[in-house]
Amino acid sequence: MLDTLIPKEIEVQTEKGGWYIMCIQPYRTLNNVIEGAVLTFVDITQRKQAEDALLNAELEKNKSQLQMLEAIVATVREPLLVLDADLRVIQANASFYTSFRVKQDDTVGQLIYDLGNSQWNIPALRELLEEILPEKTVFNEYEMTHEFEKIGRHTMKLNARRMAGDANRSDLILLAIADITGKTEKENAS
Repeated sequence: MLDTLIPKEIEVQTEKGGWYIMCIQPYRTLNNVIEGAVLTFVDITQRKQAEDALLNAELEKNKSQLQMLEAIVATVREPLLVLDADLRVIQANASFYTSFRVKQDDTVGQLIYDLGNSQWNIPALRELLEEILPEKTVFNEYEMTHEFEKIGRHTMKLNARRMAGDANRSDLILLAIADITGKTEKENAS
């Protein structure tokens, strides 16, 4: 620092938890010769405490929002997926696991199209999630029939909603799947 003549500022913490900005600046004589350095300390403990309090409040807020989302997802009776902006499964409810005979370990963190040996790599679903949803932010009652490896042919109505994130969180997508197979079979029989 004395070689470059550039002052330096760093935040330091004392053993007792106090915070200071330590400023180190070269000391010059009247003859413009560097004779040492001047150290100054500015107490910023209150500022750091306020920053920590804000951070903790934000973390608690995010935690309570996540708990609320988890409770809502768990309560919904129809199969429901929560996807991130990259279309990876963040969460699925028990109804999804039961209806499609899949396990949580094989679902959470996976790209939706890779679920169940790529059974969800359905062109119509891909179009909905990649083209329609980004523009409209929601689609409702989209009917789709697909042959699944473990459960056979099923007709479903899909509803999805994109929830915009903020600076700390990316967008989320809620995808609800209503199995209407029995209903459509009855309609076709009559």
